[in-house]
Amino acid sequence: MITKDKFRDKAIENAMTLLKERHANGCLESEADFLSGAMIILILVNMECYGSTYDKSMDIVPPMWSIGPMCGRSLLDEEDDDE
Repeated sequence: MITKDKFRDKAIENAMTLLKERHANGCLESEADFLSGAMIILILVNMECYGSTYDKSMDIVPPMWSIGPMCGRSLLDEEDDDE
């Protein structure tokens, strides 16, 4: 089985790639909704595959995926600033 850290890194990389592609293609209706869907999958995998408890299930989710949308900040804007 893939380690939790490797899974987390690969899942985040793939989710961010898809987020950017959807934005570039004009089919991203809501960044917050997209990230919410990605987060619930990460949480479920964390609990079902890595034995995480409900209270500890968010340790696999990047904090900015939940904090950013609540603050009205786009992860896509953050990526542009980093480049």
